[in-house]
Amino acid sequence: MSALGILAISYWEDGCLLPRKDNLDLSHSLIKWGLVRRRKVVDDGEIIEAGKMLIYKREDECTLDLKAHTQLLLFGGERFSEERFLMWNFVSHSKGRLEQAKQEWRSNKFPKVPGDKTYIQFP
Repeated sequence: MSALGILAISYWEDGCLLPRKDNLDLSHSLIKWGLVRRRKVVDDGEIIEAGKMLIYKREDECTLDLKAHTQLLLFGGERFSEERFLMWNFVSHSKGRLEQAKQEWRSNKFPKVPGDKTYIQFP
């Protein structure tokens, strides 16, 4: 299994965001997705505003145009050696383990967060 790599891109100096523009070349990198935290990014003419997610489907070519004061979180890493499955907030390599987690959630068997009295039902 591979750890998730996290890269935060922003231009800070002495506690202030610098008014810098730049191009970020992610071609042939292990970056797979990103989140625009502040300002905007342009990807092949498409404007991605703050709060939007980027998912990179091509590995051979990806250059982002970072606008001034941009803050961007990038995530990636080597692919997992086995397939992963997603069910609600649970991720596992086993569909059986996902089903078990669902039953444990519905039975209130997950540990409580100290001070949090809320409970969200499984959809």
